[in-house]
Amino acid sequence: MVLLMSLWFLGCKNHPKDAVTNKVETMGEIYIFGDKINRLPIESAVASDKSKLTTWLIANYFHGKPIDINLAETSGNIGIFNIEVKGDLATNAPRYYTFINASKENSYLVPIEFSRLLHVNNEIMFGGIYNYREYDYYFIYSVDGKDLKLTFDSRKINKEGLKIGHHRDDDCRKYQPNRFMIKYDDKTSISFHGVIKIFCKDGQNRTSQQTPPIKEEKVFIQLDYNGKSWVYNTNSEYEFW
Repeated sequence: MVLLMSLWFLGCKNHPKDAVTNKVETMGEIYIFGDKINRLPIESAVASDKSKLTTWLIANYFHGKPIDINLAETSGNIGIFNIEVKGDLATNAPRYYTFINASKENSYLVPIEFSRLLHVNNEIMFGGIYNYREYDYYFIYSVDGKDLKLTFDSRKINKEGLKIGHHRDDDCRKYQPNRFMIKYDDKTSISFHGVIKIFCKDGQNRTSQQTPPIKEEKVFIQLDYNGKSWVYNTNSEYEFW
């Protein structure tokens, strides 16, 4: 599933492609939903000041929506901040973002809920959760010169996508917990653990009377870094759906 999105969901009513083009020309706004994300056109004095940064992001990206910004992690000269957009949002609009201040001149905004800073084979990477509707997916970004590159996108694993979270209680499948537990080996592997409760037989929908699950499946998902990219370990115990 290829998702073409823009922050116009937060309030802009124009056609999404037009909205992105207009913003780039008038404000220097960077499109943050692609496979490559350019550094933000933000002064270092603003990026390093929480109050100024909040004001800048609200004006330039969140169209007046209030946001909360909190420091998530620091490592060397890298500062990582969690951002939550407050108030009502369109169904498709992400609520959580990550701001990365990598140096005085390199800052980025990405549409994930930050999870972990990864140091893999002398490379710096950022892992986090991308939420779309009731589904969670896992993204990994790596530093590519002065830009960020989306090096892993679990939506592109298998034709159905690899869903590491599911936030519905009335569907044929229920994740427990709603977002699988994540474990890092601090080397070259990331794993996800949990249980999927199955409430429907194949080809049938769930009824309101179907409260106990038909069966439960333990889930173990592993991602491995092979020196060039992150790959899905085929020994994982997960049924794509």
